[in-house]
Amino acid sequence: MNGRKPSESPASQVGSNLAGLTHDLITLGELQLQLIGVDLREGLSRGMLPGFVIFAAVLLALGTMPVILLGIGWSLHNLAGFSIGATFLMVSIVALAVSGLSAWWGFRTLMSCFATMKRSQSELAENLRWVKAALTQQNTRSELYRQRL
Repeated sequence: MNGRKPSESPASQVGSNLAGLTHDLITLGELQLQLIGVDLREGLSRGMLPGFVIFAAVLLALGTMPVILLGIGWSLHNLAGFSIGATFLMVSIVALAVSGLSAWWGFRTLMSCFATMKRSQSELAENLRWVKAALTQQNTRSELYRQRL
């Protein structure tokens, strides 16, 4: 009559379509998780060097810088004749600027390593658009799949 097989009820069609859609959603979820895993591994491997540089900069600043800075301050006081307060202040400002620049470079480089996540984000957005279309259109599952490709 209206394009259906006589033995196929509307309820069984809905159940079949819902089962197919559920299968497709689960498959998309699995693929999305695999892509996120690949992107995270790539981002972490690219972020090892900047992370190490940041860690080393912090250790250096915490461990050796007070002694070095005091030595530079005393040297300026003895060689240039500046007051002790002025030499320590100048040395502290220069050291703060150097550590700030190092941290800025490390942070900037580390954040650029996670740009690989853009691939996962765009693929997730595309998958969500496909799911919305599958839920609102009357097309069959195979027609929607062909449109996705």
